[in-house]
Amino acid sequence: MSKPQKLPSGSWRIRYIDADGNRKSETFATFDLARTALRNLEVAADDTKIRRARHGSSEMLVREAWPVFKASRKPDPNNTARRFKNRGNELDRLYTRHIEPHLGDAKLGDLTPSVLRAWISKLVVTKTARRGEKNEDGRTLSASTIRGAATALRQIAKANDHELTVRLADSLKQKRRKSRPKAFQCIEDVRAFLGACREPWFKVAAAIACFCGARLGEVASLRWRHVGRDTITIALSWEGPLKARYEDDDEAARVVPLAPELAAILSAWRKLTNGRDDDRVVLVGGTRPLREGHDDMAQKTRSACKRAQVTPLTFHSLRASYATLVADQGLPTSKLQALLGHADASTTAIYIRSESANAAADARAVLGGHVVDTKSEPASQVLN
Repeated sequence: MSKPQKLPSGSWRIRYIDADGNRKSETFATFDLARTALRNLEVAADDTKIRRARHGSSEMLVREAWPVFKASRKPDPNNTARRFKNRGNELDRLYTRHIEPHLGDAKLGDLTPSVLRAWISKLVVTKTARRGEKNEDGRTLSASTIRGAATALRQIAKANDHELTVRLADSLKQKRRKSRPKAFQCIEDVRAFLGACREPWFKVAAAIACFCGARLGEVASLRWRHVGRDTITIALSWEGPLKARYEDDDEAARVVPLAPELAAILSAWRKLTNGRDDDRVVLVGGTRPLREGHDDMAQKTRSACKRAQVTPLTFHSLRASYATLVADQGLPTSKLQALLGHADASTTAIYIRSESANAAADARAVLGGHVVDTKSEPASQVLN
């Protein structure tokens, strides 16, 4: 290792060769600072060289690794083509918005902890706005979005590179922050939100999500034959199989209790639409089925939240509201997981019909106790 040299001005200069073979120099006020910096720079250069020698792809730029990664993606035999396509679209958004602008010209072997921490620090303060929103509050990227970008980067740089995985985990741990609430915290907020839904068909869809914990695809695929006297059976998602590893829909389906308030809304809606057993429950404008990716349910949900002056949520967060409120009533975790279709927190959803049927019989799983007498009140008044 070379030694710092004292300059006529009294400062100390160091000279070193970086990992790319370029000669560089820097100056420091004292000898100790110069010596420490020189040692750290040379160690970092040696580490980078070792990492590049160990992984042949480390010389590749991130923007060069991106098309290679996309070409290597293969659909999971246990998943559907729709979900594989949706995941690809999500990766495209994460790469285009959060990875390529910051790290596109970086070599995979140069993604050191300091580089990754600097990247995540930029994402933490990046402002974001939804379509048609001015973002006057200066909202920034959520923690889940940042983690999604980090996961995408790890996949692009080959997930079998254990060192990169560790470096990303270390960087994310230091930049972890508390995200804003993603669910209604009381039944009164749910009622205020539903009261602010202007279109009857959207109020029906939102009520099913709030009182059953159903996903948007499950709401869109619900048929009147699935609505019983005391329970609702969720058996399909976007007219396809649920997120389960079973091929038999009957085994994958789950049963959830029918809340009194939801029963009143559905009864009024069925009278207006003359719904038959094989008809979809939710029809846009009373005539057209919901279409995946075409109906902006998130925007309608935010608008209703704004009118109701409650916590701004997305449509999928209505499912989290159901989970939050039911859990607050003391329902056992095992039963709540069955109602939501979760075998556990770390795996994909697995639907167990028998357990969810037992859970549906638990009175604590029913949200709200306000029952609307649809015989005495017009259906249009219940839905407005």
